[in-house]
Amino acid sequence: MKITPIIKIDINSEKSPIFIRLRDNYEGKDYQSIISIGKEVEPKYFNNGSISSRSSDFHEITNEIALISSELNLILSELKRDGKIPLPNLVKHRYLEKIKQKKFDTPKIKSFWSLYKEWEETKKGLSRGYTKTLITLKNRLLDFENYRQIPISFEYIIEL
Repeated sequence: MKITPIIKIDINSEKSPIFIRLRDNYEGKDYQSIISIGKEVEPKYFNNGSISSRSSDFHEITNEIALISSELNLILSELKRDGKIPLPNLVKHRYLEKIKQKKFDTPKIKSFWSLYKEWEETKKGLSRGYTKTLITLKNRLLDFENYRQIPISFEYIIEL
């Protein structure tokens, strides 16, 4: 099976959406299917399935194409191992099922303050001195947040 990036030129826009085309020939019939990668590129930066490094999103696009291609190759090998014929429509169907499963399995990201509140709940009932320390910590974090005028988040903490 051939897995190649293609674009569909959109006359109304400067950029065109990028797709991955799956092509195969089985018993003399040609089968094909396309999967969107969710990215766009100017047609002048796309040539014969490759993106020019002059494109502003070059790294993002090539990483996305590589990621999807590796997923598709994994699905192909699973189908072959199971003794099934890996036609493009079946491979696309399995890929879309995997994407749905990943979205379902991914936990919802909680904010810093909601997780802080959960953590604080686990500390209830401890000594008054420790509880006062936790109250002071919370007040200092709130003061810091107000002083910097940036909400505290896990990304912000990691960057510091």
